[in-house]
Amino acid sequence: VYGFSQPFFPNPSGPDLQVFEVTGGSYPDEILKVEAGPTSTGPWTVLAASAIRDEDIELGVLPSAQFVRLTDVSNMADIGFPSDADGYDLDAVKTFCKAVVQ
Repeated sequence: VYGFSQPFFPNPSGPDLQVFEVTGGSYPDEILKVEAGPTSTGPWTVLAASAIRDEDIELGVLPSAQFVRLTDVSNMADIGFPSDADGYDLDAVKTFCKAVVQ
């Protein structure tokens, strides 16, 4: 769970949130479930069930959020993953809009 110092809001001119991941080597995409909520304990709303790499994400039905819960949902049994694969390698989480835009 990652928290921001203030809520973030829908960005009318682009994505609301972005996750960043870099994977070395050549194997299948590692997958991340992205949820957001108003507190560090939720309630949680799924924003992306299967985000990959540097994915742009929308808040969808949420008017705002302050916390993001990230869960690696990569299937390491998929063909192409080495036996020592580590899953989604989170580099950063970025929000874009710190105020309500009318």
